[in-house]
Amino acid sequence: MKMSSVAHWEEYLGSAKVSAAAAGGRKQYHYVFKDNLELVEEYDRDTDLLLLRKWRKKKALGGTGAWEVELGEDALPVQVCKAILMSALFVEHLVLFRQTVICS
Repeated sequence: MKMSSVAHWEEYLGSAKVSAAAAGGRKQYHYVFKDNLELVEEYDRDTDLLLLRKWRKKKALGGTGAWEVELGEDALPVQVCKAILMSALFVEHLVLFRQTVICS
């Protein structure tokens, strides 16, 4: 990478609005740039390793496009997880064991 491109990237990154959150052992940074691009990066809280980087561009009429994952794997949406669970319930038998302790 050329030095001029690194300087340009630092300037571009510095111009973004940034918000940060931490949950589930991850730190998440959300950048919104002036050219309607969004960047989300997630890092492991303990090791500071980059786990996920994804981009999204806002549409001309105000909507948002789909996320494009550059690095890592994005978590499945809740609806997809429910659909997978429901299909598994109808295909296979599911046996659950419940252990109850009675205190006297």
